[in-house]
Amino acid sequence: MDELRDRFEVLKHRIADLSDDLQELENLLVVAGVPSRLNKIRFITEKVLHQICSSNGVSWGDGEATLERMIGPLISKGSIPKNIAVHVRTIQTNTSPGSHFQESALSSSH
Repeated sequence: MDELRDRFEVLKHRIADLSDDLQELENLLVVAGVPSRLNKIRFITEKVLHQICSSNGVSWGDGEATLERMIGPLISKGSIPKNIAVHVRTIQTNTSPGSHFQESALSSSH
């Protein structure tokens, strides 16, 4: 019974985290300026990748847990599907310093 209660508590915290992330994404709809939106998207993506790394025991090396450091190990370990990796790489490209982002609307597959 204690194991079930522990699992419930973990799930409750994950749902709370997800709720916060969904609120951040919803707030992107009202934020002015594409660069600001991209920075928030990158922040949320890094948070999710960090959680995936931690829960799957995937190491990103000795440096800071950045999108660039986490994406390669997650892909090579098969911790995220390849179609998700394509979108994360797009976020990586569009939010890197000096990158050129595309302001046009994304297709429904995004």
